[in-house]
Amino acid sequence: MSRNKKLSLKRKLSVSAYNQSGIALPLVLMLLIVLSILGTAAYTASQSSLKQSSLLETNLKCKYLARSAVDATKEAWTAKWIEDPDSVPVNQTFYNKYDETAKKFVSATEGDYNSGDYVIKTVLTYQDGICTITSTAKIDTKTATVKAVSEKLTGTDVASTADPWYKRYDYNVSLNIWVPIIGTIEIKLPQWSEWSIMPGTISQTITDDKGMEYNATYHETEGKVVIQTGGSQLFANGTVLEDLKKKTGQTVLGLTDQTLDSFLFILDMFLYRDNIHDLTNALGGNAPFNYSVTGLQAKRIDFECPVNLYWNSSVVPDIEWIRDLLRLGGLDNFGYFPNPHSLIISAEVINFNGKLTIGNSAFGNLTLSLPPGGGIPGDEVYRAVAKQNAARKAANNPNDPVVDLSLIDKNAKYGIVRFGGTVEVEFDNINQVSLVNGKTFFFRPMNDQALSIGTEPTTFTEINRRFGLNITVGPTVDDTLFQTLISKGYLIPATQNDMQTYRNVVFHYE
Repeated sequence: MSRNKKLSLKRKLSVSAYNQSGIALPLVLMLLIVLSILGTAAYTASQSSLKQSSLLETNLKCKYLARSAVDATKEAWTAKWIEDPDSVPVNQTFYNKYDETAKKFVSATEGDYNSGDYVIKTVLTYQDGICTITSTAKIDTKTATVKAVSEKLTGTDVASTADPWYKRYDYNVSLNIWVPIIGTIEIKLPQWSEWSIMPGTISQTITDDKGMEYNATYHETEGKVVIQTGGSQLFANGTVLEDLKKKTGQTVLGLTDQTLDSFLFILDMFLYRDNIHDLTNALGGNAPFNYSVTGLQAKRIDFECPVNLYWNSSVVPDIEWIRDLLRLGGLDNFGYFPNPHSLIISAEVINFNGKLTIGNSAFGNLTLSLPPGGGIPGDEVYRAVAKQNAARKAANNPNDPVVDLSLIDKNAKYGIVRFGGTVEVEFDNINQVSLVNGKTFFFRPMNDQALSIGTEPTTFTEINRRFGLNITVGPTVDDTLFQTLISKGYLIPATQNDMQTYRNVVFHYE
């Protein structure tokens, strides 16, 4: 290679190296700029997130402090209300501060709230039976407020409302007598009165899977309801008198050429009374009346009177001298008819303080239920019964044996029912009521449905018991005899103290 060519090649290599270094420098500078921008953006974002998380943490602390104050106030106030409803605070404002060092709440003042951190202001009011608790927590410049409002806790006078649950109702019927030559003479019998559960203003017709129609009405309120009749029986009279009017055109008793339907109606009633109505229906007969259902719903319902769901008092007059003669003949209930009626009581606490008379699967049913969202949690029932079991075991009382805790459904909700007086199930001859007389139970609805009480498996159970006849004609219903309900855990033995202890106050947070 000539010298000129070598110089030319060296010059080209130098230029090439110079060109490469000239391109790399801008690339490095651009990369540095991009990294700087990304770093700055990342730092800015991290700082922003830190500030946001700091603010969020402060807001959450405020909210948790306020909620803790509401919870503590609610528990303290509820305990006082359970002990004595008349002694609870009705209007209070107070301050607390969370001591971070001691990890507990201490008393504070309004001045602390205005100038310090971690201070909570709580306002409590109790008016018209409703307790309201509002707590506001303050940290630096941030605040958060939590409010809880109770259900209505005071009693409701349902007897004197525009839609009374019960009242002393007036009844009147006539007696038609046919006299030769003269003809029919109508004698208006004296008017009489009985306490009766009234149909509710809210009503609907329900048809079951067998095509039977029920006229269902209900009453509802909040708080505690006390039903009193001055010692007289409270009936649930269903539709018997109305059905008699529909059948005969008037409320008449007796047998004349114009009132044959009335006589047949009464005859059908007695057949139903003797528990053979399903056999009559199977042979082509018709039910003489419709069935009705009445619902009563409140927080707690106390029946401070005898309750008679089985016998209907609206058809035959309650004349004292007639009743006296019937009693002498051992026919105390003669003239009353079985009641085609079911009473549904929806409450967390149900107290029958007097005698309770119910029927079999055909008449006078009693059904227990819980208000929507109400009820005692099953785990609370479990703990209460477990504690009671220790006392039962120590007492070794055969009439109050240790309860099988496996029968308690911890995931279910329970109510409390007390049978303070005697319980009578008409046509019951197996003495099942001895299991519940004078006792208190936690009750659990069946499969989220209402719980029928004390009824027999079929309407022919009594015929089978009395005469040993295995008759299966007619509808079959669930076996809800008291023994069955207890053995399956739908009725869990409780104590009378539970009637007071488990008057839980339900608060709703807003």
